[in-house]
Amino acid sequence: MNVLFLPHRVPFPPNKGDKIRAYHMLLEMCKEHTVHLACPVGDEEEEGFAGYVRRLVDGEVFTRRVSRRQTAVNVVKSVATLSPLTDGFFYSKQLQKDIDGLLIDQEIDAVVCFSGCMAQYVMRSTSLNVQPRPRLIMDLIDVDSSKWQQYATQANWLMKLVYRYEHQAVSRVETEIQSVFDAVFLTSEAEKKELQTPTPIVKAMTNGVDAEYFSPDPSVDENLTNRSIVFTGAMDYPPNIDAVAWFVAKVFPNIRKHRPDARFIIVGSNPTHQVRRLAETQGVEVTGFVDDVRGYVSQASVVVAPLRVARGIQNKVLEAMAMGKVVVASPEALTGIIGAAGKHFISAANAAVFEEEIIRLFNSPDSRATMGQSARLCVLENHSWVAALKVLRLTLGSNTVESS
Repeated sequence: MNVLFLPHRVPFPPNKGDKIRAYHMLLEMCKEHTVHLACPVGDEEEEGFAGYVRRLVDGEVFTRRVSRRQTAVNVVKSVATLSPLTDGFFYSKQLQKDIDGLLIDQEIDAVVCFSGCMAQYVMRSTSLNVQPRPRLIMDLIDVDSSKWQQYATQANWLMKLVYRYEHQAVSRVETEIQSVFDAVFLTSEAEKKELQTPTPIVKAMTNGVDAEYFSPDPSVDENLTNRSIVFTGAMDYPPNIDAVAWFVAKVFPNIRKHRPDARFIIVGSNPTHQVRRLAETQGVEVTGFVDDVRGYVSQASVVVAPLRVARGIQNKVLEAMAMGKVVVASPEALTGIIGAAGKHFISAANAAVFEEEIIRLFNSPDSRATMGQSARLCVLENHSWVAALKVLRLTLGSNTVESS
């Protein structure tokens, strides 16, 4: 089968949430199909990563730069047509021509869009009137309209207007997608409930984790006494910024009162000025970019995910669980994860619970070890990529579905 994959960014390196999911979807599709790929790129570095993707796929690969000037023009046009502003960051007329050409020249059997902003290439295509029409598959990942609605509740008056506009515009697109596409994926059943009037074509396709790569480090002493709390994530992403700022302000000072040797280590690339300033708080460390987060996670006594705004499944939680670590997380950060609170992870609804549970875990290495082992088994059973992508294989048609 000829498959055209349309991710909104180059799916390499697989170092952050959406890119990890897109990368593993690409690998899965390449096992049985001829895959072509077309996507916008933001800079030269991303164009360079496309070279790796070209070595992965058997089909053609097209990337087109979306300049700042073009983005600005696109955004103005979006306002004029009441379309999502974010669509403007990912649209290229030249890429549209590339896609339309591929649809005709390669006799594409299925188009797989990754992220709602890529639906515009299908909606605007002049090459989808052919019969039989390719099967159209959309991975929305999360319900972005709900994300913008959440942002609006915490924004100043100006950004509140922007976020409310985006919420309404994206919501309209999400509804239209369900009338145009043949199958739509979201990361969880909980996300499906966030959609306005979901239709039967909407399916849950959970996230996975590479449990061989993210595995317990046998050299680490299970009785760690370093009292380290670790958070991982891209530190220019607003929900991550909000999470660590809230934790440092509301939770960490009280932990330090009980455990003066406690440390909070914020691991992730591109920390903003607000995040870097958190390192001025005694016991807080901001690493910036690291080649491999596993070294920090493996040495952690506890991994936290105190997100107050979260969409879909948090890879940071799955990765820590796969490494046999206890994760203390907000209910929002645990959405969609198949497991039991108190057995596979700890759900903390407020600052007091975070504080209580982390101090308890500091004092109980046996509890950490037991829950860490249960957490890894939970990931192996429910969140391997083979299990997670079964829905994709079924939708495309696969010779190996039953064996998965």
